[in-house]
Amino acid sequence: MGQKTNPIGNRLGIIRGWDSNWYGGRDYGDSQFNRVTQAQRQPGSAFKIFVYLAGLDNGYAPDDLMVDSEININGWSPKNYKKEYLGEIQLDQAFSKSINTIAVKLSENIGRESVIKMAKSLKELIRILAEQ
Repeated sequence: MGQKTNPIGNRLGIIRGWDSNWYGGRDYGDSQFNRVTQAQRQPGSAFKIFVYLAGLDNGYAPDDLMVDSEININGWSPKNYKKEYLGEIQLDQAFSKSINTIAVKLSENIGRESVIKMAKSLKELIRILAEQ
């Protein structure tokens, strides 16, 4: 019998930092707080995975550079958690640091419809996998 492959897992594995983000931390001995199941996150933070996957699907690579800086979209100006900007940063680093401005810029670059399409396709894939 062949091993089942997981297209989502394979795609997610491209982004460094995914495993420590998903498993809730780096060292249980240092902190028993599970960031995946216990953290009080804004909905936008939980949705970033769809933005980055859509970015990969639209030709961006984890080591592509974007500029973390102020952005204003029709009067809406998202900020980073630490209220600072890091300048030029790789997408995989921006993902692992949960940089809001980069996620928004990436979404705007690829189009919000691409992000929505990715979220809907993963919802459907999860439904299909759950039935197997």
